[in-house]
This record gives sequence, C-alpha cells and structure tokens, in this order.
Amino acid sequence: MKNKQLVPYGVIRSALRKLWMWSWQRKEAIANSKVARGKYRCSHCGKLFGIKEIHIHHIIPVGKFITWDMFITNLFCAPDGLEALCEPCHKLAHDDKKLDKKKKIK
Repeated sequence: MKNKQLVPYGVIRSALRKLWMWSWQRKEAIANSKVARGKYRCSHCGKLFGIKEIHIHHIIPVGKFITWDMFITNLFCAPDGLEALCEPCHKLAHDDKKLDKKKKIK
C-alpha cells in the first residue's frame, strides 16, 4: 500500500485566503473606504471606484511561509493593517514590494 500524501501547503494556504475573503476584518476595511452607495475611495490615489474595482491590501505583507501561526496572524490582521486600493494602485504596491526584495538580494 502506498503512503498517503499530506495535504499540500498550497491547498491549505488557498483555503485560508478564501476564508479571509469573508472575514470581519476585510468587511470592516471595505466599510471604512465606502463614501457613498456603491462608491469606495482608493487610499492611494483618492479616486472613487465600484466594489468590483477595489482590492483590500495588507499593509504588512502576509508572507510566503514562516509558520502557520505567523501566516494566520498576518492574514487575519486588524482592519487598520488593511487598505482599500484600486486595481492599478494595488498592482503598483505589489510591484514596489518586488523591487524592494530585488534590491535587498543584490
């Protein structure tokens, strides 16, 4: 009989991120950026967007993998550790972090 394989890291990580999508912390961050019915303000550029155009961004990165406890603590941080960003600002924020990592490696 073959050994049963443990649940892969990526499957657990993905499940936790799906759970976070329904968290009170994320819902509160969305509510904090709401300015009118169906309108949300990007905390970087200040423009108004619809709910489908807003991304909730972790100010302190969740990280790849330290320990499960640290990953969960970082993922489910307090709402003041989150910010609402439009798609272009969210992409820019992640690109800046990638550049910072490359600078540290060199």
